[in-house]
Amino acid sequence: KEDKKFAGSRLDEAYYYYKKAMHEGENYDVQLAKVKKIKKEIAKLEPIIKEREQALEKAESALLELKARQIKLEEELRELTFKRDQLERQMDFYKPFPFFWKIAEIKQTVIPGARHNNFSEITYKVDRCMTCHISYKDTYYQDFDHPLKTHPNLDILIKEHPPQKTGCTWCHLGQGPATWPVEDAHGSHHETDQTPELNEPILKGHFMESNCRNCHAQVVKL
Repeated sequence: KEDKKFAGSRLDEAYYYYKKAMHEGENYDVQLAKVKKIKKEIAKLEPIIKEREQALEKAESALLELKARQIKLEEELRELTFKRDQLERQMDFYKPFPFFWKIAEIKQTVIPGARHNNFSEITYKVDRCMTCHISYKDTYYQDFDHPLKTHPNLDILIKEHPPQKTGCTWCHLGQGPATWPVEDAHGSHHETDQTPELNEPILKGHFMESNCRNCHAQVVKL
């Protein structure tokens, strides 16, 4: 395009001298020949310019695609980085600490409006079972003993009843807020105080699924 601009400027100049010579009645053959020559040069530049413009459009289109791909990859990178950081935080619970003890972290689910107290005030239900049963949704631990053992039937029991929303004691009973000793957490230590929904012994054996009726009383077949 720059060459075409320069040629256009030379054409304007040659055309001016051509008109001037013709107006003054002089011989203008030289000026006319120069005008025709420059026009031919410009005509030769047209297909080259068109070809270059098409190549530029393709390059710009490819650049836009690359930028879109870059944005998508950056989003994926942020997502993967977030997941990596989550996994690193989770793995902290499995790493040995030879030089110091790590302060324990309490994991809990808080369910507001779960019940009312004697004054008709809304109270909160708190379950901290996942503090010890930390690998309940990790299939790697399916053959381990409790508390690391994987929860059975993850696709149904955990996927449809995520502990982060429903807690654990709705199904298993026990004393949700307690973490230690185990007897307190499982609601079996205080035999004389087994307050419903607070300190009921954890369900075991054949009674493991007996609490399902609280929500699924009308369900005959799942």
